[in-house]
Amino acid sequence: MTEDSLIASHVYSRRLDKPPTTWPAFVAAAVVAASLTIGYSIGFLGLREEAFDLSDLINSRFLFSIVPCGVISLGVWTLLYVGFLRWRAPTMGPIYFNLLAVIVFGTSLLAPVVMHGVRHVEFQVAQAKMREAWKQAPALKGDLALIARNARQADIAAWDAISLEIREADAFTDLSPSVLDSQATVDKRRARIAKAAKDLEAYNADYGRRLQATRQAVLEALVRNKAGPLVVERVRPLVEDDTRNALARRAGAYETRQTVYAEALDVLDILAKARGSWESQGSRMIFYQPGVADRLVPEFNEASRIRNRLRYLDDKVSSPMLWSRPPPGV
Repeated sequence: MTEDSLIASHVYSRRLDKPPTTWPAFVAAAVVAASLTIGYSIGFLGLREEAFDLSDLINSRFLFSIVPCGVISLGVWTLLYVGFLRWRAPTMGPIYFNLLAVIVFGTSLLAPVVMHGVRHVEFQVAQAKMREAWKQAPALKGDLALIARNARQADIAAWDAISLEIREADAFTDLSPSVLDSQATVDKRRARIAKAAKDLEAYNADYGRRLQATRQAVLEALVRNKAGPLVVERVRPLVEDDTRNALARRAGAYETRQTVYAEALDVLDILAKARGSWESQGSRMIFYQPGVADRLVPEFNEASRIRNRLRYLDDKVSSPMLWSRPPPGV
C-alpha cells in the first residue's frame, strides 16, 4: 500500500470515528426543561408583590424547588436518553444529565429574579408616565386634597353632633332587671332610644348625600383640571370604590344599630303597656298581670342576644379617600 493510500485510510477512519452530532437534541431538551421550570417557579410558586427578597429566594424558593427541579431534570433527561442518546451517543448521557440539572436549578433561581427585574422596569416606566400625567394638571392635587379635607370635616362634625346621644342609647339597650328598677327608668330609656333611632336615620341619609356630593365634586375636579387619561383611570375607580365601600360599611353599622334599638324598644313597649303591673326586685321582676312575662321573656332574650353586636361595630367616620392623593412616588 502506498503512502498516499495509508493517509487516505487514516483520514477515512477518523471520519468514521467522529461522534454523531447530539447538541441540537440537547438544546431542545434544555429549552423544554427550562420552560417547565419557569412554569413551576413563576406559575405555581408565584411572585411576591413587594420588592425582591434574596432570603425568600434562597430559603423558601430553593427548598420548595429541590424535588420538582429534580423530577424535571430526570424526566427530560430520560426522554432525551431513551429517545435519542441511547442510539446515537450513550456516553453523553451523564454529561447531559449534569448540564440539564444545572440549567434547571439555575432557571428556578434566576426566573423570579428576572421577573422581578422586568416588573421593576415596568413599574418605573409606569411611574414616569404617571408623574408626567399629574404634571399636566398641576392644580388637581390641591383640589382633591381640599375636597377630601372638607369631606372629613363634615363627617366629623355630623358624627360629633349625635355621637354622645348614640353612645347613651347604646348603653340604654342594657335591659337587665337590675337596671330597669322603675317605670320612670323604662320611660326614660324608651324615649332616649326612640330619639336616637330617629336621629341616626337622619344621619345615615345625610351621610349618603354627602358621599355622593364628594364623589361628584371629585369628578368635576377632573374635568375642570383637564386631567389626562392616566389620572382619570386612577382617580375615578378609587372614588367609585371609596363611595361604594363607605356606603356599605355605614349601612351595615346603621342596620345593626337600628335592629338593636328596635329589639330594645319592643321590650320597653311591653313594660310600658304593663304599667303598674310589675315591679323590680333587684335581679328579678315580679309581674302581677297574666301573660306579660310570657310576652316579655322571648323579646328580652332576643334583645340581649342582638345587643352583643354593638361591640363589633366600627364607627370610623371617614373613608380612606385614596383618590385624594397621587400614588406613592408621583
